[in-house]
Amino acid sequence: MIDELLEFMRAAGDIARGTQNHLDMSHNFLKEDKVTSVVTQTDLEISRLFKSFVERRLRIWIT
Repeated sequence: MIDELLEFMRAAGDIARGTQNHLDMSHNFLKEDKVTSVVTQTDLEISRLFKSFVERRLRIWIT
């Protein structure tokens, strides 16, 4: 389990690093009308990666 968690963390870090210097405000949006609520495509991609990780792990734990 630890190895799989580390693999997820590395993948999430790779995604974040890969886009950090290439931010394009046209791909961001506000969850609310506040500047502090910006969500980037990178945030969404990492969120999908985490959801997939959790779903795979839960399937293994349940069965």
